[in-house]
Amino acid sequence: MLFLFPKKKITLDAFTIRNEVLQYTPIKKASFYTPEWFKKLPGPNKLINKNKEVAPPLLSMKTCNGLTDYFSQGFVIPLWSDVNFQVNEEGVRYQFADCCSVCEFHSPKQYEGYIKDSTHEHVKINPPWHLRCNSNVNFLFSKVDWHFDELKEIYIPSGVLNFKHNTFPAINMFLPKSNSIISLKYGQPLIHLIPLTDKKVELKTHLVSQTEYDKVFNITRPCAFHSSLHKRTKLHDAQV
Repeated sequence: MLFLFPKKKITLDAFTIRNEVLQYTPIKKASFYTPEWFKKLPGPNKLINKNKEVAPPLLSMKTCNGLTDYFSQGFVIPLWSDVNFQVNEEGVRYQFADCCSVCEFHSPKQYEGYIKDSTHEHVKINPPWHLRCNSNVNFLFSKVDWHFDELKEIYIPSGVLNFKHNTFPAINMFLPKSNSIISLKYGQPLIHLIPLTDKKVELKTHLVSQTEYDKVFNITRPCAFHSSLHKRTKLHDAQV
């Protein structure tokens, strides 16, 4: 007799306490945030140059599977508020339009040998989200490519996050010490989350109370001075 067992659905749950964030700048499938310039390109069957005798036939970038697949993979976190940065030798000044979002900063000693602190300043934006995945799936956490008229001055390094053991998608970036105002606009696509699995991952967004929001964070609250995530993961795996 053949027994068929339904596969467990992989779900990425995104929690926020801010109704305006969920309503106007939610985390969504990456395809929703496909760049407008790409959408306006001629379709796969339309030639850019119609006079074949003058030049070889040209097709737009919509024929590139590398791009169409990229724009359809994973999820995007957009910016939930306008923010201005000013960076100089004295450090970073910033202001969010929502008057409640905050940034944190790492000492150059923590990334010594990576980017010169004489030219760039580190900033970590704390987003209004906690993420939980019900499966042990890694996600590529990277800057949203192909949107870079708005982000060209900002460098966002990539990383890999696992939202089964870590719920906070903090956004690390490096800003040039130019003393000029660097502005990012509300709704700007910022982070691309790509599941590193061939299985389907379903996204669900939730508006929760502060108490419920804190419970999600408390599950992954630091438990040690050093390597907290690694130690907590080992304890969890040992109990399973």
